[in-house]
Amino acid sequence: MWAVEQADWTAVTQAAPALYEFLQIRSRYTDGEQLFSRAVAQVTAGAPLTDPALRTCCLRLSVWLGAFRFALSDYAGATAVLEPAWQEAAATNLPDAAALAANLLGQIAGWSGDRQTARRWLEESQAICERSGDMLGLANALHKLAQIQSSFGDYAAARTLAEASLRLCQRYGRPDWTGYAYDVLGWATFCLGDYGAAASHYRASLAAFEASGDRLGAVLAMGGIGSVDWAHGGERLAAAAQSMQASLALCRTVGHRQHVASRLWYLAQIANDGGDHAAAAAYSREGLAIAEAVGSRVFMSYNLCSLGDAAIGLGDAASGVAQLAAVLRLACKTDHLPPAMIALVSLGRCWYAQSLTLPVSAAARAALQVQAATVLHFVQQQPASWACFRVRAGTLLAALETELAPATWAGARQQAASLDLPGLVAALGNSANGAF
Repeated sequence: MWAVEQADWTAVTQAAPALYEFLQIRSRYTDGEQLFSRAVAQVTAGAPLTDPALRTCCLRLSVWLGAFRFALSDYAGATAVLEPAWQEAAATNLPDAAALAANLLGQIAGWSGDRQTARRWLEESQAICERSGDMLGLANALHKLAQIQSSFGDYAAARTLAEASLRLCQRYGRPDWTGYAYDVLGWATFCLGDYGAAASHYRASLAAFEASGDRLGAVLAMGGIGSVDWAHGGERLAAAAQSMQASLALCRTVGHRQHVASRLWYLAQIANDGGDHAAAAAYSREGLAIAEAVGSRVFMSYNLCSLGDAAIGLGDAASGVAQLAAVLRLACKTDHLPPAMIALVSLGRCWYAQSLTLPVSAAARAALQVQAATVLHFVQQQPASWACFRVRAGTLLAALETELAPATWAGARQQAASLDLPGLVAALGNSANGAF
């Protein structure tokens, strides 16, 4: 800060890259945002910037400021500095600044639920790095593309991208970044159901983050380890809750609100699976409020899933179905399929339970079971379904198969195969209650 106050821009230019890396690795996002915001304000406070070196310094400071704002889940504040910075960097041939700005804008779009814009920005970042020969920037772009692919349900592609990122990090000397490559590898293999590989990747990730002192990375790795325990269920739910609570506590300390919302969703899922629906509702409400505050439609959807499941568990099926229907409608708008698959499993379970417990006619009972079978078949047929939810769908389908006539069962499976998600939601709207 002394160099900024003294307007020693040569010193700022020399010191800022290392300071940015240090603050990022140590997850000191608030310190970084305040420091780089003051630096940008100081640079731009006087006359128009005519010195090319000073303009370049200001441009890079602006991109790094955007990175800290993004880490603090201030998407609007980050975008406000990153978009003009990217335009200027691209126009003045500063590939490192342009690539990082595009990378960050892609991440913001992705967590906001805009898949196509996210891919466009991240592929732009990838192309810039390939043209300039920036292999570490390329590793970063590939990692973020892997994140987006996992987030939107293409787990095999995510695994391939993450493996490429890992190789580059190892080859070009970024052992700290290997933790992030291992983390997204853990996520992709977890979603694919390879829990042994996922656990191994998450442990490698945690070791890398502990060695570098990266607290955000540790948040992700601890949560990943907890997610593997959660997927196994049973006696491992307690270990899952312990890992996720530790991850949440550290995430609150770091100040990364987006991942606070993600940890709260996992805790809600664990609580729902353990039968504590009141706790699940409390976790979900907080997670949903945070996701709405930061504009993350991704974690709005996940927390709506667990909130709907909790409401059903607490005996308010109408409210629960309405919340799950909201997830499906949001997924149709954003092409964000993974939480939609989770919502469909909860709906299938709810409708099957109602068919056995509600005092309804035989025709109404069969209609509920056909609805349940259709949505559960749909989940099993979709590559975007997490393996653990595909298993849950299969368990429910095995029970439903004993209830339905073979022709009716086959018809539900064929209908599921003929529909995309918007078509399924429309079909449910014609046959289910007004929630759709």
